Amino acid sequence: MKIFVAVLSLAASYGFASGSIFQFKDPAGLEKCLKADHLLDEVRTEAGSEKRYLDRLEIQDRCIASAVKIASGEKSSDKVMSFVTAARRGAAPETSLPLLQVVASNHLALCNEMKVYEVFTKSLSYPPSNSDSTKRFLEDVKKAVKLCLRDKQFRKDFLEEMDSSNADTARNACEILKEEKLVKKCEGKDS
Repeated sequence: MKIFVAVLSLAASYGFASGSIFQFKDPAGLEKCLKADHLLDEVRTEAGSEKRYLDRLEIQDRCIASAVKIASGEKSSDKVMSFVTAARRGAAPETSLPLLQVVASNHLALCNEMKVYEVFTKSLSYPPSNSDSTKRFLEDVKKAVKLCLRDKQFRKDFLEEMDSSNADTARNACEILKEEKLVKKCEGKDS
């Protein structure tokens, strides 16, 4: 037990972030959260508590989940967009997808922002996969895109993705547009 406490003390002195990093209130806090590359997290259990190490991906997922909670209740489109911008600066574009679901549901006009649109096209560029996680990810992207298709300008721009130089983006865009009955067929993209 003494060794465990010594390791935890040593880890804390070398800059391990704490679970409070997820309790930010603004985009600057989100950026700081996304920059953390290791974290010792304490989880309460029936027997007391347990500490575990989180890697960068787990940290980023939890940072984005915290940002989604804040953005979901936000009325100001500018504030929501500032969280999207912070997420884009601090992580891979597709990491911010849960925030884009908030955008698509609550702030439709933001679907036309280049930072938002680029996340969609990057996310749709993934090739088909039998992986359950990739399938779920693509389904989440499709749900958000379908919500954004309610916006006339977004719909017009998205129709052009069927001609994307990236075959996976073109195929995924075509599939979404067919599901939404906005096109019947995609030239050269149907199998």
